[in-house]
Amino acid sequence: MTIRESAYGQWSSQGAFVMVALGAVVGIGNVVRLPYLAATYGGLAFMLVYVLVLLIAVWPMLAGEWMLGRWGRQDLVRGMRRTVREVGASRGWVAIGWLSVLAALLILSFYSVIAGWSLGFALRSAVGLMPGGDAANASEVFLNLAQDGERTLAWH
Repeated sequence: MTIRESAYGQWSSQGAFVMVALGAVVGIGNVVRLPYLAATYGGLAFMLVYVLVLLIAVWPMLAGEWMLGRWGRQDLVRGMRRTVREVGASRGWVAIGWLSVLAALLILSFYSVIAGWSLGFALRSAVGLMPGGDAANASEVFLNLAQDGERTLAWH
């Protein structure tokens, strides 16, 4: 097996790759929810268990994904096809590639809706459409936006 040249270019540095990979792995869910979960479920003890699970369960999968990507130098589905062809693996891996692409699209659609809500809420706040300015009124404005399917679709 030979490593081919990438059709997509190369990273400018290892630091740039690490920063992009870190952003992809951490995600908005961890940034927003992790402090709340840590405070609710034990602080430092929760964080130690969280990091341990990341190291045991997530790190091997991430390393495997990086190795396949570095070896294949193609998009996910074509890389899986090449792996099946050259290594003699089960064709089920190609299906896993397609399912991974589908999962990414579903996650992207979820984040797109949240981004639309955020833009709509921020605009309402910026132009002064927040009556009263307290948390209860802000919550009501957001819930009205989120529960209106047409406005959600427009901001999406």
